[in-house]
Amino acid sequence: MSDIKVNAQRAENLIDATRELCTFDWLEEPSASIELSDAVREALVEFPRSDGFEIDLKMKKQMCKLPPLSFNSVLRALLENACKHHGSDVGIVRVTNIGTGGALHIQDDGEGIPECYQETIFDPFSALKPRDVVEGSGLGLTIARRRAELWGGTLSVVSDCDCKGATFRLTFAEGP
Repeated sequence: MSDIKVNAQRAENLIDATRELCTFDWLEEPSASIELSDAVREALVEFPRSDGFEIDLKMKKQMCKLPPLSFNSVLRALLENACKHHGSDVGIVRVTNIGTGGALHIQDDGEGIPECYQETIFDPFSALKPRDVVEGSGLGLTIARRRAELWGGTLSVVSDCDCKGATFRLTFAEGP
């Protein structure tokens, strides 16, 4: 009976993610001037993570112009992705905005992403591992990238499997 419940939950999650991808309700959210480190800390309060993961923040104060709820959703998706696809029950996820320009880096110390998949992971329903190994709809990164593009930003990944881990780079407009 528990397999039926698990599969029903997977189906419900897939329907929710597909609905989010297909509807543009989040297009209407206006951008606001937000302080980035505060917005990241707010997102972390709501982020359900396992006890085995440490979230390491290296943030400087930075004003940017973003739709707050949409940004929160993208950041949570990237954090969830880093923990879920880590390959271990323990690890470190670093969130930094050190450097110039409007960019946020989410870096994990997991297995990394082979170069041949670094663009296809953003395709709808893309998954590097079977769904029975790693739970997910294959839509989280697709939605996150599309949201970033709606802000006039980008979402990309850099990963060297020899060095372990992946770094997602989220760019956006700086502003008051």
